[in-house]
Amino acid sequence: MKKFMKKITFLMAAIMCFTVLNTTGAAFAQAAADTVTIYFVDGTNEQWLANDSAVIELVDNTNGHDRYIMSTQDNKVWSVEVPSTAYNITFNRYNYNRTVLWNSWSTSGRDGRVQYVAMGDSNGDWTNVVKTAFEAGDTIYLDFSEFSGWNNYNAKMYVNFTSATKNENYGQDVVISTADTSLYQPSDNLVKISNTKYAYTFTEDTAGAEVLRFWRGNDTTLWNCSVVLKVSDFNNGYNCVKVTSWNEAGYLSHVE
Repeated sequence: MKKFMKKITFLMAAIMCFTVLNTTGAAFAQAAADTVTIYFVDGTNEQWLANDSAVIELVDNTNGHDRYIMSTQDNKVWSVEVPSTAYNITFNRYNYNRTVLWNSWSTSGRDGRVQYVAMGDSNGDWTNVVKTAFEAGDTIYLDFSEFSGWNNYNAKMYVNFTSATKNENYGQDVVISTADTSLYQPSDNLVKISNTKYAYTFTEDTAGAEVLRFWRGNDTTLWNCSVVLKVSDFNNGYNCVKVTSWNEAGYLSHVE
């Protein structure tokens, strides 16, 4: 009888243990499903958001005003885990001890998006899922209004889908017909917007590229190239390459 009771006791303990573990596991799974990580990205030209040891705060206004301090590793992208129900969000930028509010971004509903790119002291926008490569329909702009020399000699504008410069061609102008096609396969399929501004829209044929440079030249030769723009830059809100001198000089910006 004692042995029988021991077996019953052991069996009941095992059932209780399994029930607790199963309930705990379900709770963990539920908790994981109930949260989402939100990212706040510095998309300003000067990359100034982290200046003066600034603190970035996320405020969830969906069902109140729940506040979360965001963390960063590179002072360009901040993140924080919040309830997945968070929809109407404000981002605040404070001084280091949060006694002075410097800037605020009141966003529209995120509609499932998790990355907000700030482009100025109060403006920005949500972006979609982070791309690993450029996709058909993505549009990139070339702007040399700050250095109109790129327009000299009726120059023709190209886009090339590698990071190669003239250095890989021994510092010489690149003759398109004899160039290394693993480095230089430029496209002249750009749309002229003004005398100093062009646009390029990726097609199915060029989708999949991860990097690009704009070039100027003529029908046969590439003369000068811009700074590089990577898909990671595009993810961070940069869709325009600014030119400020002849070769590899300029910066990235945003065009609405």
